[in-house]
Amino acid sequence: MDTKKMKRIAAVFVLTLFVTILILLATIDPGEDTTYEPIINEGDNFHVVTPPVEDDPVIDNPPDAGTDNTENQKPETIDKVSVTEEILPENIRVLAEKYSVTGMSAIVIENGQISHVYSYGVRNIETGGAFNSDSVLRVASVSGLVSSIGVMKLVDEGILDLDEPIGNYLGYTVANPYNGTQITLRQLLTHTAAISDYGAYDKVTNNEIEYQTLKEMLSGSYAKSNFYDLMPGYRFAYSNFGGAILSAVVSAATQQVFNDYMTDEIFTPLNIDSAYLSTGIATRENISNIYRQGKVSYSLESMDAFSAKLTTIAPADNYRCSHANLYINAKDLSRIARMMMNGGEVDGVRILSEEAVAEMLNTEAKGSTSKDVNYGLYVAKYTDLVEGRTLYGQQGGAYGATTEMFFDIEDKSGVVLLVNGSSNAVLDNGISVMGSAIINEIYANIIDK
Repeated sequence: MDTKKMKRIAAVFVLTLFVTILILLATIDPGEDTTYEPIINEGDNFHVVTPPVEDDPVIDNPPDAGTDNTENQKPETIDKVSVTEEILPENIRVLAEKYSVTGMSAIVIENGQISHVYSYGVRNIETGGAFNSDSVLRVASVSGLVSSIGVMKLVDEGILDLDEPIGNYLGYTVANPYNGTQITLRQLLTHTAAISDYGAYDKVTNNEIEYQTLKEMLSGSYAKSNFYDLMPGYRFAYSNFGGAILSAVVSAATQQVFNDYMTDEIFTPLNIDSAYLSTGIATRENISNIYRQGKVSYSLESMDAFSAKLTTIAPADNYRCSHANLYINAKDLSRIARMMMNGGEVDGVRILSEEAVAEMLNTEAKGSTSKDVNYGLYVAKYTDLVEGRTLYGQQGGAYGATTEMFFDIEDKSGVVLLVNGSSNAVLDNGISVMGSAIINEIYANIIDK
């Protein structure tokens, strides 16, 4: 046979075989659709601060069902906290009335588990919605304790070092302008960084000057106003600004928006509805107004407006959310308390190592004299809050609202208290008079009964 003719026949055969294979492949049922598309909830407008992605998003492949290697897999999401709401006992209701509480949720923890959930009052005076354990509140300084959990997770992973100058992460030197001493992450967490709330930071938060970059605030023309003339690491001076810098450090270390990092690494594994923006809360109908003397002092509309403002700030310059702007409900905050009192693990999910939690509770941390005020890494220690007990935790208060989260690691008891408005007197130890009275009543007549 002619060689050219044989080549033509072979070419036709190969082409016919190729077409046949394509037809067969087209008829095969692919099974479950494996197309991945990012899901963006309507309220997630905080994603606008994420830099645009030109390439397709990288999707983690599901773990191979045939392997037992789970070392790098994310923990499964745990169930929501199941609670039964109870009416305040008479002795606590009397205190709520005495201190003009508008709405309150009080959660009692015994032996590391929720034993009682008490509800009182209203979430919204104008609409009459009841305040309960699902009611979401802006928890002020308690935000910083939760933020520090995110920081310590990065310490666990070797991404952050407590004793490294924060300038090494931010990309510019951050030093006290009076003595040239660089500021460390440990000093931010123990409030010994000699950073002041009463300079340019105060003017920015009160809208007296325009929002400045963090570099300008820490190393530029405003730096001197934002520091005390003190040696960093040797004197406790509680600093909202210092706590707020944490979000920028985390963003620099992870290349993530701080709220996104906390959602991915803390909130989602714990299955809690929490965010550093009011617009990031899934159950927005549960967000409570805040009241002072029975009148709205911070409304949902104002919260949303501020959250929208935060989304316009570059992550590296955001110093307004990690210290004070966390939104969470009482039962979800109680899960965080239970995780802390149980050495970093709760309900089968480990968030921190036992060593990281121990470091947070250590009030004699290297390089600081915070032991004289019983302060660890954004965790306070009180021996005078409830007689005979050592309690760890944090208090938050702003606009008339009060949040208390305190626990005893010895018997794994604790109290989480969210109040959207009450009288705001404080004791000599800094704790709310109302909060102290209710915590003591719960310990005396429920936990220790």
